[in-house]
Amino acid sequence: MFTKAEDKRFAIDGQHMRFDWSHSGETSFAVQLDDALIKGHVFTDGDVFHVFFEGALFAFEWQNLMAHAGDAEHEGRLTAPIPGKVIAVLVEAGAKVDKGAPLMVMETMKMEHTIVAPSAGKIGEILFGVGDQVADGSQLLVLEAETSA
Repeated sequence: MFTKAEDKRFAIDGQHMRFDWSHSGETSFAVQLDDALIKGHVFTDGDVFHVFFEGALFAFEWQNLMAHAGDAEHEGRLTAPIPGKVIAVLVEAGAKVDKGAPLMVMETMKMEHTIVAPSAGKIGEILFGVGDQVADGSQLLVLEAETSA
């Protein structure tokens, strides 16, 4: 686990290290960890960061959990992308919904996020109500997806 203190020190699994970083130009960076100096370059391609240093390439993809909350469907179930509070339930059990229809609104860290239907279907069961705290990954409701004829 990483923690950062104001004195520019990191603790990694209980081991404390001095930390500092800098950049020059649009792509060059330098990171100081205790006596080790790491220099490299970063290039972005959409949400992918390509990091080059010491002859190696590492690719990191930015994952915005809030932006993809409505994508979290598994056999008609929608789950909470992060812990939060339900502040609105916009559908009732038995309601037919179109793909992209707003179903619920969650709030976390003073930000609101609308959970949307990943496909057309019928709301089977709503598992949380307004004011309920929801854990990360909790099933929010059941969506019985329409099947193609």
